[in-house]
Amino acid sequence: MEKTKTPSKPRMILQTIITVLFGLAAIFVPAGTLKWTEAWLFIILYAVAVTAAIFWMKKKAPDLLKERMKKKKDAKSWDKIFMALYSTTLIFTLILPGLDAVRFHWSTVPFIVKILAFIGYIPGGGIAFWAMKENAFL
Repeated sequence: MEKTKTPSKPRMILQTIITVLFGLAAIFVPAGTLKWTEAWLFIILYAVAVTAAIFWMKKKAPDLLKERMKKKKDAKSWDKIFMALYSTTLIFTLILPGLDAVRFHWSTVPFIVKILAFIGYIPGGGIAFWAMKENAFL
């Protein structure tokens, strides 16, 4: 089996920082403020989860990490369309909460629902990581 070179630790850290900064901008710019506790909690949970996943893969599954960090040049056309739609949807899921909860107050979410959502986010992230770990083609 051919050994593949895993991304360097500085590169992984840089990519993680860029991802988190993009998330910060996508969340806080539409909100118009940095004074939003729920968003900070989300960013912290996300940053910890992504960092843990990257370092776990570097240690336990370096080939999978390399595969996950590279852009697929030979992807099928339908896969490129799917990823474009997925990426667009993902961006809107970061932008809309700031517009709703902070800037325009379109809806009101009870505090208990927010707590339950954060509690559900943790095992949800774990399931997503497990699926990615078990199926390298996802």
